[in-house]
Amino acid sequence: RQQVHFSAAATDPRLRLSDDFVTSLTEDEQQRIWVINARNNIIDCIDTGNTIHHFPLTMNGQAFSSELKAILADHDGKLWVGTKEGGLVRFDPSGGRSRLFTISDGLLSETINSLCLDDRNRLWVYTAAGLVWIDSSREAIHQLDNDILRFGNSADDEPLLFSRNGNIY
Repeated sequence: RQQVHFSAAATDPRLRLSDDFVTSLTEDEQQRIWVINARNNIIDCIDTGNTIHHFPLTMNGQAFSSELKAILADHDGKLWVGTKEGGLVRFDPSGGRSRLFTISDGLLSETINSLCLDDRNRLWVYTAAGLVWIDSSREAIHQLDNDILRFGNSADDEPLLFSRNGNIY
């Protein structure tokens, strides 16, 4: 295997990240790696040829201003980006279109700590106020009875994982 070093300081522009402060990354169905950082609104894509492409995250033509915290690629080729106090963004890299989900759409909080996809292509979103899931085909947010779930007392980052046996961690 070839080892490739990606960096914001790389002299080769094909290897240059938009920033070195990486907060999250994900791999899509085409084996591309998608990278976000907390300091700008750029989504970096490392293709299978190890070349980086930059995708500015915009909303209605304006640069998205919230800190990016989590990213996940779904099975339909869309990227889901969780933010700090800015909601959840669904980004379509093929067309550059974005859709923002907020409390008014059913999120419990607009701070997204973690994202996870289950085997039915449902997106599970762990917010600062609890857990919801999204049916991505209908864009419907479903809230859970978060009183039965045991969450910490803070809005700190906490990972979310679905095990092979169906448990949530």
